[in-house]
Amino acid sequence: MKKNDLFLANFMLQDQFIISAYKKRTEILKKKVVSSPFEICLERARLFTESYKKTKGEPQVIRFAKAMEGWISIFIHIT
Repeated sequence: MKKNDLFLANFMLQDQFIISAYKKRTEILKKKVVSSPFEICLERARLFTESYKKTKGEPQVIRFAKAMEGWISIFIHIT
């Protein structure tokens, strides 16, 4: 076997190991997310609804950004 072939084979094994590690980590995270109970924040829903009503007609990304700004400002007391 040539030196380049050995290098390539070694690289492919390392690559497979890394992909395998990512798959395992992803599966663990997925199980953690799926098995945990979900929460609903009614205050966030209310604030987003109000913001979306006020920003009707604006681009979606701007509407979302303004809604997030309103929600976050409650927690860091910007307003």
